Amino acid sequence: MDKFVVKKLSEVSHPNAKSHLPVNIDAKQRASKYPSGTFHVDDGLLFCSKCSIVIDHVRKSTVDDHLESKSHNKANSAGKQQSVKSALKFSNKAKAEKIKVCQEWLYACTAANIPLLKSDNPSLQEFLTRRVKNGGSIPGSSQIRDEYLYDVYLVEKEDLKQKCQGKKVAMLNDELSDDEGRYVIDVLAVILDFHELSPHGDTCAYLLDTHFLSSTNNVTVSQTVIKVVNDYNISLNDVLIFNSDSVAYMKKSVYVHIFGDFSKLGAYYLS
Repeated sequence: MDKFVVKKLSEVSHPNAKSHLPVNIDAKQRASKYPSGTFHVDDGLLFCSKCSIVIDHVRKSTVDDHLESKSHNKANSAGKQQSVKSALKFSNKAKAEKIKVCQEWLYACTAANIPLLKSDNPSLQEFLTRRVKNGGSIPGSSQIRDEYLYDVYLVEKEDLKQKCQGKKVAMLNDELSDDEGRYVIDVLAVILDFHELSPHGDTCAYLLDTHFLSSTNNVTVSQTVIKVVNDYNISLNDVLIFNSDSVAYMKKSVYVHIFGDFSKLGAYYLS
């Protein structure tokens, strides 16, 4: 990771000052102005092929300064011309590092409850590029959601499955509607384990899944709960507590559909 250090970032010009930056040049065009093999472009970013770092391509002086730096000269003298095989290996490594930093950024934002939209803030982008190793690889919020969010979700879901497996749990269910008037049901679980329960009353309830329903009734609710329980490989014999509101269709879904289909379920319904 020590190789993935961003050297410089273009300074932001004053809004009233005339910019002297070549606004139309992209990373590919900048790389073409240097000998073949000096730089390569990945997803619109300019990489030094010897040092494996992102270089700000907007200013030519920034690129030239990097080529004259001690770190580049050291990397350049350490190895000979790369073969096709080693170049491919390097490219794969650069892509892997990009994926890693994007996923770690996504983890950090979600853990701190920071909206991904904040990734589009120019000041934050400047900080990431200047101060975070390979931070220039972190894209805007739209690309993060489209390309990285689902993979991170699958990893987190698998970890949660392992956490719940074989444990006694309390199921919590709540129905609501979103700002578009759609019916939504959240299915949560609390692990009934002394290592998980907190004596201070801040026990963690894990959100297993959120489903959008065409309507809320005893059939759709019970089908959703059973689907989530099966998806997480939770044995219904391990569901000791069922917590939800006391509306009629919810009571019917618990007593008739869930208890009726699984008569051996030892659970308590709390209104």
